[in-house]
Amino acid sequence: MGEKEINYNDLSKGVKNFLQKRGIQSQYDLDLFVNPTIEKLALPGNDTLKIAESLYNSIRQGKKIFVWGDEDVDGITSTFLLYESLKKLNAKVEWHIPSRATEGYGLNKNGIDMIKERGGEVIVTVDCGITSFEEAEYSKSLGIELIITDHHEPRNTLPEAMIVNPKVNDVGYRYLAGVGVALKFFIGIVHIATGLNPVEVIKTMPDSIIFAMIGTITDRVPRLSENRILVVEGEKYLHKSKRPPFMVLARKTTTDLEEGLRPLQAGREELTREFFLCNDEDCARDIYEKLSLKSQEYLSMVEKVFEPIKKELLKGNYAVYVPDVANDYLGSCATRGRDITGMPVFVLTDSNDEVIGEGRGPDDFNLLTVLNEAKHLFISYGGHKPA
Repeated sequence: MGEKEINYNDLSKGVKNFLQKRGIQSQYDLDLFVNPTIEKLALPGNDTLKIAESLYNSIRQGKKIFVWGDEDVDGITSTFLLYESLKKLNAKVEWHIPSRATEGYGLNKNGIDMIKERGGEVIVTVDCGITSFEEAEYSKSLGIELIITDHHEPRNTLPEAMIVNPKVNDVGYRYLAGVGVALKFFIGIVHIATGLNPVEVIKTMPDSIIFAMIGTITDRVPRLSENRILVVEGEKYLHKSKRPPFMVLARKTTTDLEEGLRPLQAGREELTREFFLCNDEDCARDIYEKLSLKSQEYLSMVEKVFEPIKKELLKGNYAVYVPDVANDYLGSCATRGRDITGMPVFVLTDSNDEVIGEGRGPDDFNLLTVLNEAKHLFISYGGHKPA
C-alpha cells in the first residue's frame, strides 16, 4: 500500500462488507486504520471543551481537585494520566482509587466524606461514575463540584454533574476506553489554557499517550478510529521513554504487546499502582516479576473456580451462583462461559450480605437491556452492552 491513499468508494462490495463487519464504515475510518498518525487525533467537541474550561477555571482559582479512579488497569492509567497532567498545569490535585473489595465500584459516600474532610472542592472521576446518581446528589449537597469522565453505558437519565462520556457527548470515538476519555479531556483542558493542538499537547507530555495505550489495550476496546491511534502511537512513545516502569514494559513487549501488558491486570491489590510509581528500574523490574507470578496464579485460580460453573453451563444454566469466590474472578469466568456457550452468561457470588455478579454476552447482545428490565432487583448495576 505504501503512501498511496486507498479510496473507500473504489473498494469491491465484498471488501467493504468485510471492513464494515470490523467497524470500518467510511473513508475516515479507513484512513485512520491504514495510517493512524497522531496528527489525526481530533480535539474534543464544544460540549467537552466547556467542561474542560470549567475545570481549568477551578485550577486557576486554586481549588483542590481529587481524581477518583478505579482499580483495574484502565482506571489506574486513567487516574495517573489525569493526575500527572493536572500537576503539569500547577493544579492542587490528589488522587483516590477505591478498593472494590471494601468500597465497591465507583463513587461512594464514605470516600466523598474523606475528600470533603481533606478540603476537596472538585471531584473528577475517571473510568466510572456514569451511574452514580445518589453520590452525585451527595457531592452537590456538600458543595463539591463533580465532573464525571467515563466510557460505560449511560442509563436513560444521567447523574446531576458535568459529564464527559463518548456515549453521551462529543469527547471523541464512541468506544474510547476510560483512559482515552481522560486523555481527550486533558487535551481539551490544555487547549483551553494554551491553545495547543493535540499533537503539541502529547509532545509536551508524552507519558499521557503511553498511559492511554496501556489502558486501551488492557480494557479490550475496539482498536479502531482514535483507539488505533492511541495504540500505534503510544507504543512508539513507549520505546522512547526513560521512565523506569515504561522502560521495563518496552523490553517485555518487544514480541507481543498485549502479552507483555497482561501481568499488569493481576495487580489490583495496589501492586500495579506501585509499579507505575517506581522511580528506578530495579523497583519496576521487581514488581513486574511479582505481577507476572501473580498473573500465573490468577489464571490457575480461574481454572479452578470455573470447573463447577462449566458443569452448570453445560446443563443450560446461564446464570450461575458460586459461593465464597473473590469478585476478581467473576469477569474472567463469565467470559469463558460466554466463549464456550455462545450465550449471555452471568456469574454471581456473595459479598457482605449482598449478591454481586459479572455478565458477559456476545457482541450483538445488549446485556444492559436485560438488566434495565429487571432493575427493581438490583442495588446498582452498569457497564457496557456486552459486559
